[in-house]
Amino acid sequence: MNLEHLKYIFAIEKYGSISMAARQLYVAQPNLSRAIKEFEEEYGIKIFERTSKGVAVTPEGRRFIEKLRDIQKGIDSLFDEFVNEKNDEITFKISGPRATYISELFAKYIDTIKDSERIAIRYSETNSIQTIQNVIEHDYDVGIIRYAKKYEKFYKSRMKYKGIEYEKLKEFEFILMMSRENPLACKDEIGEEDLKGQIELVHGDNALPNGNYIDIDYEINDKFINHKRIYIYERASQFEIMHQVNNSYMWTSKVPDDVLERWGLVQRRCRGVDYAMRDYLIYNHDKKHQCDEFINFLKSNI
Repeated sequence: MNLEHLKYIFAIEKYGSISMAARQLYVAQPNLSRAIKEFEEEYGIKIFERTSKGVAVTPEGRRFIEKLRDIQKGIDSLFDEFVNEKNDEITFKISGPRATYISELFAKYIDTIKDSERIAIRYSETNSIQTIQNVIEHDYDVGIIRYAKKYEKFYKSRMKYKGIEYEKLKEFEFILMMSRENPLACKDEIGEEDLKGQIELVHGDNALPNGNYIDIDYEINDKFINHKRIYIYERASQFEIMHQVNNSYMWTSKVPDDVLERWGLVQRRCRGVDYAMRDYLIYNHDKKHQCDEFINFLKSNI
């Protein structure tokens, strides 16, 4: 048995398409088709049959794939026990929002494991829809999604439908972040009307529940729309812009004080704005153990 062929079979089953599986695995389609054919001939079984929409798993193939999953779990267990532990290796993949409190805790966690023999961690900052896709389709061990409270029903139903487990990490309200030189920073109370004329920074790939990206105006509520907006796609530039442009601001979660001090920024609440947010951990049950240590560190330090 060629263990690489297991990945091929699982991918074809997942996407219902040999061509799609080939693209996801970065394998030439003819090579993938040939590998599956050889596998089927080796075991005398027909795993897939062609349909008008791609390929489908045969009844016999379904039973066979379930057996292959058990084999894969056994292989993963052996690898964890005799390779990862032996090499003192820490390896997992996490996807989450562009949240400074999370990235700072991630950095502190890395400091606790820096003397490990080998570290191979992938840390991806992106929007919630992509994080869900990373956990479902791209083999990420755990994700952290952020969404407005009003969208909770959508996200929870989506996660249940996809078979993703979830637990609340943090509940909070967005507050304003701006330069300490911003004229609004010295006000005792900031109202929506004070934001007119200011430049709002927005993560340009934030996605709505329908999957559309927020690349046009969106409202904090139905009354206020800011017509000066800069869309950014990574977190570092938001600090640089607010530091340099003293009439710019951004809605964020609570940022650690040392980060604010480093960039000469402050955070202020805005009267009359209800911007309730939730951060949730999401994961597939079989994968979560890969980064339990980091998750526990995160929870205990929030």
